[in-house]
Amino acid sequence: MTTRRILAVGGAETNDQKRAFVRHVVGTAIKASGNLQPVICLLAQASGENTDKAKEWQARIEHAGARFINLLTFHSGEPFKKLIAEADGFVVPGGNTRNMLLIWRDRGLDTLLREAYDQGKVMAGYSAGGMCWFKETWTHQNPGELGRLECLGWLEGSFRPHYSQRVDLAAEYEAAVKRADISAGYGLDDGVIAEFEDEKLARMASFVTDARALHVTPEKTAFMQVEAL
Repeated sequence: MTTRRILAVGGAETNDQKRAFVRHVVGTAIKASGNLQPVICLLAQASGENTDKAKEWQARIEHAGARFINLLTFHSGEPFKKLIAEADGFVVPGGNTRNMLLIWRDRGLDTLLREAYDQGKVMAGYSAGGMCWFKETWTHQNPGELGRLECLGWLEGSFRPHYSQRVDLAAEYEAAVKRADISAGYGLDDGVIAEFEDEKLARMASFVTDARALHVTPEKTAFMQVEAL
């Protein structure tokens, strides 16, 4: 039976963190697909599909033993369905979550990615790429304006990345959960991975020493056990 997998990461802000993130994604894709050289597709719509950044992701992914493809939406005629069918896993970096979701929905990528997810292809991302899989998040809608953003809804609840790194946003998120403006969820530091299998949390793991994961509910904010990778 096919297992659906999502790796939602609190953040990967340094080169070392990005390399560790990619290694874990590639290892998970090998396990999921049985392909010893899996194909990893970059979905960089949140960061504007920057060419130089794409080259950096290509180098990381290929160094980890996978093949790299890049799905671009800013060029007409891009064979989205073909590219997604070729991939064993997907990497979604950070950036503007709202803009990314608007592009995905406009181009039908949300539907194509859901089909790939149901086929057992690994979905992985950090920051915007971690938030997007959940029902909702609390983030900037416009400059200086925080609020609820409806995401894909493949995972129940909410998600807030960069927890210890952005204590101001963490406090706003906790307050929003307490007010019931947003559903209960998870707050993750940079380097922490929430691993979901068939929409259930399988484990919290981290490639950063002393990084934390928290479960945020209206009643309390509680630390969660985090395994070292």
